[in-house]
Amino acid sequence: MKILGKRSLSSIIEKCLVILLILGIFVTISVGIWIVLNWEKCMELILTKTIVIAYLSSFPVLIMVVEFIKIFKNLKNEKAFDKQNIKFLKVSYIASFIICAIYLINTIILILKTTWRDTFIVYPMLMAIIAIVFFFFGIGLIVLTEIYKKAIQFKEENELTI
Repeated sequence: MKILGKRSLSSIIEKCLVILLILGIFVTISVGIWIVLNWEKCMELILTKTIVIAYLSSFPVLIMVVEFIKIFKNLKNEKAFDKQNIKFLKVSYIASFIICAIYLINTIILILKTTWRDTFIVYPMLMAIIAIVFFFFGIGLIVLTEIYKKAIQFKEENELTI
């Protein structure tokens, strides 16, 4: 299967990301409405923090999905070394660091509020792991952005020599 162009892997991934975006927007709106309508009940739930943190992090996640749709659209249109892809990757790594910050702040708050005898110590550890994952994902996107910059530079130099 080819990677670039119409009827390629890039085209399939772009379509899957569009479906994921639509579902993500639907879930984000639904959860927002549910939180507003059930605020008092929501405050009694043990998982309130999880719901709020997931809701807050859904916005940067949706931004990342939009940016990846743009990247895969460029790949589908055989624009692999388009300078726009660098901008899309930058927005994505910023969104990744925002998600990391959301989970890191939540982890710190949970550690400060949790006693070590508490059975819910696993929850702050899980939040910390998610923060670390998005931190390294952001770092990976920065590296990929720099590789893209070099590839575009080599492409432009190559086009000048022909």
